[in-house]
Amino acid sequence: MERGKTGWIRLAVASGATAAGLAALLAGAAFGLQAVTLPRPSHDQLLAAQTLRWLTAQHAIKSTAFVRGQRVSSVCVNATIGPLHAYPKRLHASLLITGRRRLVETRFASFRLGSTVREEDGPLPTVQAVLAGCPRTLGRRIGRFLDERAPVRTRRVLLRRAPMLRLSFRHGDSRLLLIVDPRTFAPVAVRTPRLGTGWSYVARAERRDLVRPELRLSRRLRLIVKEEA
Repeated sequence: MERGKTGWIRLAVASGATAAGLAALLAGAAFGLQAVTLPRPSHDQLLAAQTLRWLTAQHAIKSTAFVRGQRVSSVCVNATIGPLHAYPKRLHASLLITGRRRLVETRFASFRLGSTVREEDGPLPTVQAVLAGCPRTLGRRIGRFLDERAPVRTRRVLLRRAPMLRLSFRHGDSRLLLIVDPRTFAPVAVRTPRLGTGWSYVARAERRDLVRPELRLSRRLRLIVKEEA
């Protein structure tokens, strides 16, 4: 039996409508299942989400910490790295500058920059990037706590005589402390208590922070690492 052109169009429209209706039904069922199985976010978790939102809008953060009584300053900017032998595609990254030391941290691996790019093992590079307030790394850590529906505790504190909010995250052995500005939810201090680290004080980087000589990469490194700030 042959169908005219109009018949095929009607059949295609009917099939498309059926498929769209089925997709909407499945999406609605998935959303309903998620709403039933996942607990509603608490008020404190919603406050933490505001800090995550603030971080995702940032491109560069500066930080200050005290290590063995000495003041250590860092700048962290959003960047990309690649392609590399083990990572053929460019990766979103954080470029952390501390003195003359340069570290690139990604979701998958971390790298030290010198005359060459050397991959770093272990969790320490990620911890350093979190404490430096790197927007992508710190945001990823907060997002992981929220995805796991980890409890968040907030309480009001004073920092340099200014009212602030302290956010405490805990999931298993992983802990994170943040002090944020209650007006903007911008983080102003970060600490990872399980590792015995002190507070790092963070703020949005200014233009003069981004013209430091340490941020000038060699031509060879610029082919691999590109700043986004």
